[in-house]
Amino acid sequence: LAAGVVAERRPVDQTVAVRIAKILADDEDVPERLGVLVGSPLLPAVADAGAAAAELGIELVREAVSASEDVPGAYRRIRSTIDALWMIPDPVVVTHDNFRYLANRTLYDDVAFLAFSENFVRAGALLSVSPDYATMGSQAAALIDRMVATKAASPTVQAPIGSSLVINAETARELGIDVDMNMLS
Repeated sequence: LAAGVVAERRPVDQTVAVRIAKILADDEDVPERLGVLVGSPLLPAVADAGAAAAELGIELVREAVSASEDVPGAYRRIRSTIDALWMIPDPVVVTHDNFRYLANRTLYDDVAFLAFSENFVRAGALLSVSPDYATMGSQAAALIDRMVATKAASPTVQAPIGSSLVINAETARELGIDVDMNMLS
Protein backbone atom coordinates (compact mmCIF):
# COMPACT_ATOMS: atom_id res chain seq x y z
CA LEU A 1 0.00 0.00 0.00
CA ALA A 2 1.49 3.33 -1.05
CA ALA A 3 1.38 6.37 1.20
CA GLY A 4 2.49 9.97 0.96
CA VAL A 5 2.31 12.92 -1.39
CA VAL A 6 2.99 12.46 -5.10
CA ALA A 7 5.38 14.92 -6.76
CA GLU A 8 3.38 15.42 -9.92
CA ARG A 9 0.23 17.18 -10.99
CA ARG A 10 -2.87 15.28 -12.02
CA PRO A 11 -3.93 15.75 -15.65
CA VAL A 12 -6.82 17.98 -14.58
CA ASP A 13 -4.37 20.21 -12.69
CA GLN A 14 -2.05 20.39 -15.69
CA THR A 15 -4.85 21.59 -17.92
CA VAL A 16 -5.18 24.56 -15.58
CA ALA A 17 -2.07 25.81 -17.40
CA VAL A 18 -4.14 26.04 -20.54
CA ARG A 19 -6.84 28.07 -18.77
CA ILE A 20 -4.09 30.38 -17.47
CA ALA A 21 -2.73 30.79 -20.99
CA LYS A 22 -6.23 31.80 -22.10
CA ILE A 23 -6.46 34.39 -19.35
CA LEU A 24 -3.00 35.76 -20.14
CA ALA A 25 -3.91 36.06 -23.79
CA ASP A 26 -7.06 37.95 -22.68
CA ASP A 27 -8.94 35.90 -25.26
CA GLU A 28 -11.26 33.16 -24.05
CA ASP A 29 -11.16 31.56 -27.50
CA VAL A 30 -7.42 30.77 -27.43
CA PRO A 31 -6.15 28.09 -27.10
CA GLU A 32 -8.92 25.72 -28.09
CA ARG A 33 -6.70 22.87 -29.26
CA LEU A 34 -3.89 21.66 -27.04
CA GLY A 35 -1.31 19.39 -28.63
CA VAL A 36 0.63 16.80 -26.68
CA LEU A 37 3.38 14.53 -27.97
CA VAL A 38 3.36 11.28 -26.03
CA GLY A 39 5.33 8.05 -25.98
CA SER A 40 3.21 4.94 -26.36
CA PRO A 41 3.56 3.83 -22.70
CA LEU A 42 1.91 7.07 -21.48
CA LEU A 43 -1.02 7.12 -23.93
CA PRO A 44 -3.52 5.73 -21.37
CA ALA A 45 -2.57 8.40 -18.81
CA VAL A 46 -3.04 11.13 -21.40
CA ALA A 47 -6.59 9.91 -22.02
CA ASP A 48 -7.46 11.25 -18.53
CA ALA A 49 -6.00 14.61 -19.52
CA GLY A 50 -8.25 14.62 -22.60
CA ALA A 51 -11.33 14.35 -20.40
CA ALA A 52 -10.04 17.09 -18.07
CA ALA A 53 -9.27 19.36 -21.04
CA ALA A 54 -12.74 18.76 -22.48
CA GLU A 55 -14.24 20.03 -19.20
CA LEU A 56 -12.43 23.32 -19.90
CA GLY A 57 -13.67 23.44 -23.50
CA ILE A 58 -10.28 22.40 -24.87
CA GLU A 59 -9.65 19.66 -27.40
CA LEU A 60 -6.56 17.58 -26.62
CA VAL A 61 -4.74 16.65 -29.83
CA ARG A 62 -2.58 13.61 -29.05
CA GLU A 63 0.27 12.53 -31.29
CA ALA A 64 2.04 9.30 -30.38
CA VAL A 65 5.77 8.88 -30.81
CA SER A 66 7.68 5.63 -30.41
CA ALA A 67 11.19 7.10 -30.24
CA SER A 68 12.79 10.43 -29.34
CA GLU A 69 13.83 10.95 -32.96
CA ASP A 70 10.15 10.99 -33.96
CA VAL A 71 9.35 14.17 -31.99
CA PRO A 72 10.14 16.81 -34.67
CA GLY A 73 8.06 14.99 -37.27
CA ALA A 74 5.21 14.45 -34.82
CA TYR A 75 5.16 18.17 -33.99
CA ARG A 76 5.15 19.08 -37.69
CA ARG A 77 2.12 16.80 -38.21
CA ILE A 78 0.02 18.59 -35.58
CA ARG A 79 1.38 22.17 -35.54
CA SER A 80 -1.21 23.57 -37.92
CA THR A 81 -4.05 22.08 -35.85
CA ILE A 82 -3.06 23.31 -32.36
CA ASP A 83 -3.01 26.59 -30.45
CA ALA A 84 -0.66 25.39 -27.71
CA LEU A 85 1.72 22.50 -27.11
CA TRP A 86 1.86 20.80 -23.72
CA MET A 87 5.10 19.02 -22.83
CA ILE A 88 4.44 16.28 -20.30
CA PRO A 89 7.16 14.45 -18.33
CA ASP A 90 7.63 11.70 -20.89
CA PRO A 91 11.13 10.22 -21.21
CA VAL A 92 10.49 9.32 -24.86
CA VAL A 93 9.68 12.94 -25.74
CA VAL A 94 11.74 15.05 -23.33
CA THR A 95 15.37 15.23 -24.37
CA HIS A 96 17.68 18.22 -24.57
CA ASP A 97 17.52 18.28 -28.38
CA ASN A 98 13.74 17.85 -28.49
CA PHE A 99 13.19 20.60 -25.94
CA ARG A 100 15.40 23.02 -27.90
CA TYR A 101 13.61 22.12 -31.13
CA LEU A 102 10.13 22.51 -29.60
CA ALA A 103 10.95 25.74 -27.75
CA ASN A 104 12.32 27.35 -30.91
CA ARG A 105 9.76 25.92 -33.33
CA THR A 106 6.69 26.73 -31.22
CA LEU A 107 7.90 30.32 -30.83
CA TYR A 108 8.41 30.58 -34.60
CA ASP A 109 4.95 29.05 -35.20
CA ASP A 110 3.31 31.38 -32.62
CA VAL A 111 2.21 28.37 -30.54
CA ALA A 112 2.22 28.63 -26.74
CA PHE A 113 4.59 26.03 -25.25
CA LEU A 114 3.45 24.78 -21.82
CA ALA A 115 5.86 22.76 -19.70
CA PHE A 116 5.72 20.73 -16.52
CA SER A 117 8.68 22.31 -14.78
CA GLU A 118 9.96 25.75 -13.88
CA ASN A 119 13.34 24.82 -15.37
CA PHE A 120 11.82 24.47 -18.82
CA VAL A 121 10.15 27.86 -18.46
CA ARG A 122 13.51 29.42 -17.65
CA ALA A 123 14.85 27.75 -20.80
CA GLY A 124 12.12 29.14 -23.09
CA ALA A 125 8.71 27.53 -22.50
CA LEU A 126 5.84 29.99 -21.88
CA LEU A 127 4.61 28.68 -18.54
CA SER A 128 4.32 25.79 -16.16
CA VAL A 129 2.04 24.79 -13.33
CA SER A 130 4.05 22.49 -11.08
CA PRO A 131 3.91 21.21 -7.52
CA ASP A 132 4.97 23.58 -4.76
CA TYR A 133 7.62 21.44 -3.09
CA ALA A 134 7.67 23.43 0.16
CA THR A 135 3.92 22.90 0.53
CA MET A 136 4.37 19.22 -0.30
CA GLY A 137 6.94 18.90 2.51
CA SER A 138 4.51 20.46 4.98
CA GLN A 139 1.74 18.21 3.72
CA ALA A 140 3.93 15.10 4.15
CA ALA A 141 4.93 16.21 7.66
CA ALA A 142 1.26 16.67 8.60
CA LEU A 143 0.52 13.14 7.32
CA ILE A 144 3.31 11.71 9.46
CA ASP A 145 2.17 13.67 12.52
CA ARG A 146 -1.35 12.35 12.05
CA MET A 147 -0.10 8.76 11.65
CA VAL A 148 2.03 9.00 14.83
CA ALA A 149 -0.71 10.66 16.87
CA THR A 150 -3.42 8.19 15.87
CA LYS A 151 -1.21 5.12 15.41
CA ALA A 152 -3.22 4.61 12.24
CA ALA A 153 -2.21 2.64 9.20
CA SER A 154 -0.50 4.47 6.37
CA PRO A 155 -2.73 6.99 4.60
CA THR A 156 -3.30 6.68 0.90
CA VAL A 157 -1.26 8.64 -1.63
CA GLN A 158 -2.44 12.25 -1.85
CA ALA A 159 -2.20 14.82 -4.60
CA PRO A 160 -0.14 17.87 -3.66
CA ILE A 161 -2.12 20.77 -2.24
CA GLY A 162 -0.15 23.72 -3.60
CA SER A 163 0.90 24.68 -7.11
CA SER A 164 3.50 27.00 -8.48
CA LEU A 165 2.81 29.05 -11.62
CA VAL A 166 5.89 30.23 -13.51
CA ILE A 167 5.66 32.45 -16.60
CA ASN A 168 8.47 33.37 -18.95
CA ALA A 169 7.79 37.08 -19.57
CA GLU A 170 10.16 37.24 -22.55
CA THR A 171 8.46 34.32 -24.30
CA ALA A 172 5.06 35.84 -23.51
CA ARG A 173 6.14 39.14 -25.06
CA GLU A 174 7.42 37.35 -28.18
CA LEU A 175 4.06 35.58 -28.50
CA GLY A 176 2.22 38.89 -28.13
CA ILE A 177 0.83 38.03 -24.70
CA ASP A 178 0.68 40.95 -22.29
CA VAL A 179 1.26 39.57 -18.81
CA ASP A 180 -0.57 41.62 -16.19
CA MET A 181 1.59 41.13 -13.09
CA ASN A 182 -1.16 42.60 -10.86
CA MET A 183 -3.53 39.88 -12.02
CA LEU A 184 -1.02 37.20 -11.05
CA SER A 185 -0.33 38.42 -7.52
